[in-house]
Amino acid sequence: MKKIAFILAFVMSAALVGCDGGDKIKRLEGDLLQSAYVRYLGRSEMKDGLMYCYNTGTGFSVSFYGTRLNAEFVCTNTDSEAERPYYQVFTDGEISPEEGKVVEIDKADKNVKLVSELNEGFHTVTVIKRSESSDGTTAVKSISTDGYFDAAAQPDGDRISVQIVGGSGISGHGAIGKAGEERTTKNSSCLHSFGYLTAMAFGADFEFVSNSGWGLKWGYNDPSGSDNIRKAYDYIGIGEDNKTITAAKWDHNRFKPDVIVVNVGGNDYTSHINKLSGAEKTAAEEEFTAAVKEFLQHMHGLHPNAVVFWTSTDQSSGNGAASLKAINSLDPEHAWCVPVLIKGSRNGELGADGHASYKTHVEDAQTVVNAVCEKLGVEQVNELPEA
Repeated sequence: MKKIAFILAFVMSAALVGCDGGDKIKRLEGDLLQSAYVRYLGRSEMKDGLMYCYNTGTGFSVSFYGTRLNAEFVCTNTDSEAERPYYQVFTDGEISPEEGKVVEIDKADKNVKLVSELNEGFHTVTVIKRSESSDGTTAVKSISTDGYFDAAAQPDGDRISVQIVGGSGISGHGAIGKAGEERTTKNSSCLHSFGYLTAMAFGADFEFVSNSGWGLKWGYNDPSGSDNIRKAYDYIGIGEDNKTITAAKWDHNRFKPDVIVVNVGGNDYTSHINKLSGAEKTAAEEEFTAAVKEFLQHMHGLHPNAVVFWTSTDQSSGNGAASLKAINSLDPEHAWCVPVLIKGSRNGELGADGHASYKTHVEDAQTVVNAVCEKLGVEQVNELPEA
């Protein structure tokens, strides 16, 4: 694996004072969790002294002088082996899903030793939640070191940024499990999904807006169509009640993607459209096609410089055909949406719960990476792992 500059591999400062020029800080809590000492990945919200990180793929990065780092997490559903949260800890340039330390949160309030026994010096540690928001609510209460914190390093501005949108297919649902197993948070990981792997290949900053079972319009979370990924896209996150958290809208200026990778629509069909017939099914398919077009136009309005790579496992029927119809109905001069055909779980090896295996995710990531390179004229900087 190449160790090229990435969101997790920053050039670290050698300053011997805190980032504000004052005393050395060795514990971050309360207001300090919102200071320049911490950089958050994905959508987060400070509430009641806790920093809530909702969607999968959210977390934080800190730079510090010392030998160890601890964090206190406050989480729900920790008693459930199938739903308890999992984090992955990356240290000093680790970027592959096969690197880093996996942390299982099995207590509602748990102080976790993230790293220890490092060589005394400057280090950067990034902690990413790989389980999904509907599995349970997670928040950071404090972060501490035996040394002191420096300003959290920022991502390489010369690299592209990637937004990852969709349902279970792009969230890593069952990706590290085996065929025939039920899905759990232990055998699922957004870091093993083709969405994250695409970002990793470019050393990209990234943001997830995704959750298993959710569709663009209809999904298993809400077959009525009133709560969906389109709605969640404009809010802070998805809650453990499997509903969009509508108390806080998301400021899209906080993350400006160059690339948006979308994989959504399968749940629209399996939870709703495929249960209809005749004129009702035709009308629902037309409604879905219109929803795809509206979502693309909405994303383009927010991020006019971004290119959307709309992925599907089949572009000849069902979700794929409806999505392609919507894409083709756009102004031909709008070359900001590229349809990409991937394996998904179809014709590929299976992980848990009938979903794509990690091996398939790696293959799908390379397909998307190739499309991004061709469309944007950029180069892949990190090799994908061998699953």
